[in-house]
Amino acid sequence: MKELAEAADLNRRAASAGVELRFGRHDVLDDLEPLWLSMLDHHVEIGAAGLPVVSRDLSWSRRRSFYAGLLSEPEATIAARGVSSARSANRVA
Repeated sequence: MKELAEAADLNRRAASAGVELRFGRHDVLDDLEPLWLSMLDHHVEIGAAGLPVVSRDLSWSRRRSFYAGLLSEPEATIAARGVSSARSANRVA
């Protein structure tokens, strides 16, 4: 019960900042793909520390499999973030 209260509080605080949080498991896993690929692209842009880089498709496939493995634990949860519609409307101006 404490976890639910903490999650509700986190959602309220996020909403006040114009951020929408979604908690889930495998149902929100693909919401992480744009974030992962953005980070991969950034690492490629800055030189990837001189290390070889796999393709975007292979990179996400591997990362998705890793996350899916983590989600095999019953307590595992993903918190996915999005911009709330109210904040999006404000950003259009």
